[in-house]
Amino acid sequence: MPADFNWAIGGEAGDGIASTGKIFAQALSRAGRHVFTSKDFASRIRGGYTAYKVRTSTERVSSVVDRLDVLIALTPRTVEENLDELHEGSVVIYDGERTTMQDLEIPDEMIGLDVPLKSLAEEAGGAIMANVVALGAACEATQFPIENLDSALKKRFGDKGQAIVDNNEQAAREGQAYVREAYADTEFDYDLECTDEDYVLLNGDQAIGMGAIAAGCRFYAGYPITPATDVMEYLTGRIEQFGGHVVQAEDELSAINLA
Repeated sequence: MPADFNWAIGGEAGDGIASTGKIFAQALSRAGRHVFTSKDFASRIRGGYTAYKVRTSTERVSSVVDRLDVLIALTPRTVEENLDELHEGSVVIYDGERTTMQDLEIPDEMIGLDVPLKSLAEEAGGAIMANVVALGAACEATQFPIENLDSALKKRFGDKGQAIVDNNEQAAREGQAYVREAYADTEFDYDLECTDEDYVLLNGDQAIGMGAIAAGCRFYAGYPITPATDVMEYLTGRIEQFGGHVVQAEDELSAINLA
């Protein structure tokens, strides 16, 4: 298989694209793999195309590339937007039971996995877990040990109680089992290797926050506006542990004057 592996999930804003991508990225990192992610989103709360890409390898990766090996498509537009990056042997996971997906056509040289994501999620405890079902399906298509996904799900949902964690783990296994049984004769090109390496997965905003605290920053004044909001959210609750304070001002100028 190729030295690196490229995965993406796409749909509309509000479909849980980013949170699903983060869970899969965390699972890959916990499996001792290098991970690099990228997100594409519309400037609206709901609607508009949004996607989350993950590139992973057992060797260091420093960017995403214009190639996709596995795509979870929650809308027909997701396939259209990424068609140039798909290739022979690419796997496209979608829910053919969705009204908007019933006429979806996957190019012959690719592998389309029609998985009833919503129905399987409902069997596991709720339709809200449809994306987790898709992650389980992706694990099966890439021979990726699902126990790594369990670990990421526990990290994401652990504070909501063990029952929620158990339901999500079951949802993932529903997707895994469906692909294993329904596509038993399908040959996939992917086998994601795990290593014993122990990596920390963090984004740029978290790195800025860590660096600021390590460098001695003990006061942060800000106003919620992209992209600075994530830095402020990271520092809140953490900088106080080092004797610092975070102040949310009423506007940008006030934040500057406070500093």
